[in-house]
Amino acid sequence: MDHHPTFKEMVHIEFKKIYNKKHLYFLIPLFILSAVGIVDSFFDGDGRRMVAFLPFLLPGVVSAVNTLSVLWKKDLGPTEAIFNFTFSAFFISLPLIIFNLIILIIFWLLPFSRELLETFDRHAWWRGSIIIQSLNIVLLGYFVQMLGLLIMMLVIVLPVLSIKNPNTVTLGSNLEFFNNENQRNWRAVCVYFGLSSFIIGFIISMESSPFEIIENAVLAVSHTGMMGTFEGVRFVIGALFLLTGIVLMLIPIILVIIIMTRNTMKK
Repeated sequence: MDHHPTFKEMVHIEFKKIYNKKHLYFLIPLFILSAVGIVDSFFDGDGRRMVAFLPFLLPGVVSAVNTLSVLWKKDLGPTEAIFNFTFSAFFISLPLIIFNLIILIIFWLLPFSRELLETFDRHAWWRGSIIIQSLNIVLLGYFVQMLGLLIMMLVIVLPVLSIKNPNTVTLGSNLEFFNNENQRNWRAVCVYFGLSSFIIGFIISMESSPFEIIENAVLAVSHTGMMGTFEGVRFVIGALFLLTGIVLMLIPIILVIIIMTRNTMKK
């Protein structure tokens, strides 16, 4: 009888695959940069450098890279893809986050480190006691780990999988209403590339709503002088990505609604 590993065993196996000698060239620099960022946070009370942001950012980088690795896996099925996404979201960066916490506490225990913190009336990177800072390191690192997965999955992985391995992203979705495999696959491409384009539009424009992005783009086009500025070009490119994403996502959604409506009327 075949032994199917439990979820706990699968997580343990995945950790052993990633945190081994083959990946030291990638992992060691990340751990060093993260430690440098924590140490620099004691000195950079004015917030003039962004080095202290690295301990919060790098867990997301580890998660994003591991999420990207599914594109090179052969015979990838939905179960394997879901496990990779789950592992990337909740587990992959835990060693780095724990390492950051240890470095933070060790450096804080040095007397001159606490004296450094006291020299600033309002510190850019520290908010209150070591307990609060420890919680910041752990919780924000964990949040960025999940964010790294989400951005990489939606912007790159799912669109590429919709071309490379469409069954992985269509199984169990409303796209199964399309009986023809080719139709189902190209509509999956529309959905995931549309979603990717929509998100990229937000990232480029850095606005809070689609309406603000489009409004700023219209203003940039209507004021010819603004088109020559970085802000104007950014708004226009962001709006183009946003509108392209909306159109691409609407096409298969409308077709699915039409098919569902027809099936309901036949019954």
